[in-house]
Amino acid sequence: MKKDGIKDGDQVKLTTQRLKKLIRESMDNMNKLKELVKSGEEGYNMALELAPEMGIPKEEVEKMPFELPYGQRPKWALRQEIEAQKKQLEHTTDEKQRREIEQYLEGLEEELYDY
Repeated sequence: MKKDGIKDGDQVKLTTQRLKKLIRESMDNMNKLKELVKSGEEGYNMALELAPEMGIPKEEVEKMPFELPYGQRPKWALRQEIEAQKKQLEHTTDEKQRREIEQYLEGLEEELYDY
């Protein structure tokens, strides 16, 4: 038994319960941010602002639009990604990397025009 009157087994149980609660809260926050992202570009920007306050890295929000299935990714996100990849392509000299970027761009553009 510890000084505070809590048995070691009870302490582990409390820690496990707290961990489960934190995981549930984190999942709830992620779901809320995903709904914001799905709502459109303004929602995406709001999610980016809220993420750090919810203890979620911005990087997680940045990739959310691309976790959606083909055809469900928002047009604005596809356009943003196309522009970012074109900029990266301008500064890439490695031929293998250039081909990979070009193939990725081709897929993004195809998806955008399939709407």
